Amino acid sequence: MVFDAVISALSVHHLEDENMMNLFSEIYQVLPEGGVFANYDQFCAGQPEMNHWFDSYWVSYLMHGGLSNQEIEQWKERRKLDRECSVEQEIDILKNCGFRAVKCVYSYQKFSVLVAIKQ
Repeated sequence: MVFDAVISALSVHHLEDENMMNLFSEIYQVLPEGGVFANYDQFCAGQPEMNHWFDSYWVSYLMHGGLSNQEIEQWKERRKLDRECSVEQEIDILKNCGFRAVKCVYSYQKFSVLVAIKQ
């Protein structure tokens, strides 16, 4: 099978690096030249101070966002499954899987969109 585009949202950050590399390699293989992979996902900041700031912002946002205590506890449990890398790390992984044109086209705190084009 060949696909012109593959799009992922809020999924890849649950994978360990090796599994992420395998996934990106498979995506690369199913794209034709000029095919696009777009990934909207959750990332760490890549620096402890910035990552703490990102996390503090989202915890505060959730605590004051009208969620029940049960919903907040469920969110904390789900966070244990997160395996965030930085945008820069994921760009490097994509390039190591064969993508040459890779760019972060949107970023806000922990959430970013990366686009990779097979050339």
